[in-house]
Amino acid sequence: MKDKMTTIDDLARMINEGFKTTASKEDLKAVTTRLDGIDSRLDRIEHLLLEEQKLKNRAFGDPHEKTRSRGTKHIHPKTSVTLCQPGD
Repeated sequence: MKDKMTTIDDLARMINEGFKTTASKEDLKAVTTRLDGIDSRLDRIEHLLLEEQKLKNRAFGDPHEKTRSRGTKHIHPKTSVTLCQPGD
């Protein structure tokens, strides 16, 4: 089997072909802009969900409020174990 010699010009062509499929600065900027838009939309959704949870807690009461307040006993709904704060 005869070895083929690769010339400098051949290497330059191969490298040039590789760079044709590499993202340009404009491509990266477009992707970054799009990701920034997605990030801001996710922030808005998170804010809306947190506000909705606050409204539900006000309307129906915080389910953990009884265990947070000092001296209040709470019976756990699944285990029927009475939970007390230290010092009760």
